Amino acid sequence: MKKIRVKIETLSPIVLATRGSATVMTSSHDFFSGTLVRGMLAERYIEAKNLGAQAQEDEDFLEEKKLGDKAHEDEAFVGFFFDQLRFAAAYPVRAADGQRASFVPASVQRLKDGEAVRDLLVTAPEAGYKTLRGFAVIEDGGIEKVDVAKNISLHMSRSNIKERQGKEAGSSSLERLAGRSRDGAIYNYEAVEKGVCFEGEIFGAEAALESFLAAMGTTEWTAQAGRARHAQYGTCRVELVLADFVPQSIEPDAKNRIYLRLETPLLAENDLLSSADAALRQIVDRLDESGTEKFFLPPYHAAQTVEDGDVENRIFADFAEVDNFVGVWGMKRPRAVALAAGSIFALGKESAWTTGDKERLQRLLYEGAGARTEEGFGQLRLWQPRPLRMEKKERIRERRTIQSPEVRRRAKEILLCAAQQKMIVYAAEDVQKLTGGNGVSHFFARLDSLWMRGQANMQGALREGIRSQKGNATTPFAKNLDAIKLNGRSLEELLMKANLADMPYNKERRWKKELGEDLEAFLEDVGEPDFLTSVTAKEALFYAYWHNFFRFARKAAAGKGGEE
Repeated sequence: MKKIRVKIETLSPIVLATRGSATVMTSSHDFFSGTLVRGMLAERYIEAKNLGAQAQEDEDFLEEKKLGDKAHEDEAFVGFFFDQLRFAAAYPVRAADGQRASFVPASVQRLKDGEAVRDLLVTAPEAGYKTLRGFAVIEDGGIEKVDVAKNISLHMSRSNIKERQGKEAGSSSLERLAGRSRDGAIYNYEAVEKGVCFEGEIFGAEAALESFLAAMGTTEWTAQAGRARHAQYGTCRVELVLADFVPQSIEPDAKNRIYLRLETPLLAENDLLSSADAALRQIVDRLDESGTEKFFLPPYHAAQTVEDGDVENRIFADFAEVDNFVGVWGMKRPRAVALAAGSIFALGKESAWTTGDKERLQRLLYEGAGARTEEGFGQLRLWQPRPLRMEKKERIRERRTIQSPEVRRRAKEILLCAAQQKMIVYAAEDVQKLTGGNGVSHFFARLDSLWMRGQANMQGALREGIRSQKGNATTPFAKNLDAIKLNGRSLEELLMKANLADMPYNKERRWKKELGEDLEAFLEDVGEPDFLTSVTAKEALFYAYWHNFFRFARKAAAGKGGEE
């Protein structure tokens, strides 16, 4: 059996976002979905065969692409992309050797404050452990996490609003002339950084794979993908390589069980996912073609324990929403719920596994299960429960505190800058939640004029400035302080009474966690484990959040008809 390896390298930042996100913050996936991979390759095929002049301009073809004018008339196109081939997701690869990572199995947990890991299929649950998420390369009992480098960019909408302003067609955009957003549309893109590599897979009959490669016209090209792909985002290099598909050895355990892991999400064939058990029974039915082989999902038996040679749960599953499109016709369907990649379960058989059983399972591993397998859904892989350990090859050296004062200073500056960027994003998001007030554009401008960057005691300086402007309770400034609310809390409370721990960015977000799993180790290296709770850091973050909050709120209010 053969497969095609789809190698993708980002040549610019790329936003692998879920379609239709309307939030201020557009987050990016850590991988290329099978749907997106199929769309990228279909776009290349259409270009190679000259099947549609508008194929690269319409945003509704597959995932952000449209079927070319004549593509539906091309039998080979229909056969490749809707029948013969299956396009599996492209996951990040390990930088050291280019090995493709996978989602960590849902049964694997890691000690919260250490490196110990356990597989709940073989080890009883224990306090202090939490599910290990993300991508990893797992080999010889070792787990090495593979993280995807990302960044966040702040943008301001400058769309053409001349029509709703009553201007004649062809006039210049008022927003661009003003150099700002008239409606305060602040948005942020989280993007995978340049230079990150991914690998996907294409499955199908060997003849179909070879014909597909020949039809593409080239095995390496530059493509565009993801959100805002015609701006500064989305450029990547794609390479196709024909390779062998090496089947895994199927060997049941002592209880006559096989363990399977979802390499990609599983969609129920009827588009209704009532439970993990119901979805997995579709796999049982695929194997039990004759109806007599007695395949089953091992049930839970309260009397059996780990000590008795069994564990309490044989299904470890998560769920994920999947954007659901008929990309060929540009039609949007409701989102579907899938059994998430990394879900893992046991498959039992009452009698011994025969050669025919193993052949059917091997075919299932290659073909996939459930619905929309042509988009890579339902890819299964074998899993071997065993003791595990964390691999940290990048940390073989003993950690040492950085001695250079200049390096320590610059490292802290970089960390603080990253935290401040988080504050800016939070401020932009929170402005969209404001309620109440009158004449608020001028109000927020006045608030932001009451202080300046670098003042000592930023919170105290702002409060003193507010007291000097507030006057009595009947002034417009004082009324707005009380009337304008964020998540039900007035600005009077937030700015004049709440302590720093109660600020929106501290109370409702976990920004330290978003800075990375290695944050504590990084702070130890710079010799200041409490740096982010220091007075300097707290004041910088307070200013970054509220300065940008006032600025975004003023622009948003002006765009909604408020005065300048």
